[in-house]
Amino acid sequence: MKIIQKDTDRYARKFPYRDKAEARYRVFPEYRYKRDGKTRRNSLQEEVAFALIEDAAAFLVRHKGSAIRMDPDGVIITKNICIDFDAKEPTDAEDAPEEDKLEVEE
Repeated sequence: MKIIQKDTDRYARKFPYRDKAEARYRVFPEYRYKRDGKTRRNSLQEEVAFALIEDAAAFLVRHKGSAIRMDPDGVIITKNICIDFDAKEPTDAEDAPEEDKLEVEE
């Protein structure tokens, strides 16, 4: 299984943390990153992390409008997210995302 952004080369993968904690699929529920009609910076306090891609995909299906961190560049994607059930799961990212990549990209 692979979570992708339609019509781009972006795909979700597990990202590690700066403290070297185990890599996880990092999902951002819409109710946490949008307040008062404005998009806010995402932080560790706003993310929901999953060890299994199936769990991340199920969360995205249940919580429409949520975002997920994708490569290349570790950006957070909210639009045109698709689940490819036949694709092979990507390998984990080696580096934690940079601070300037934490904005939601729509």
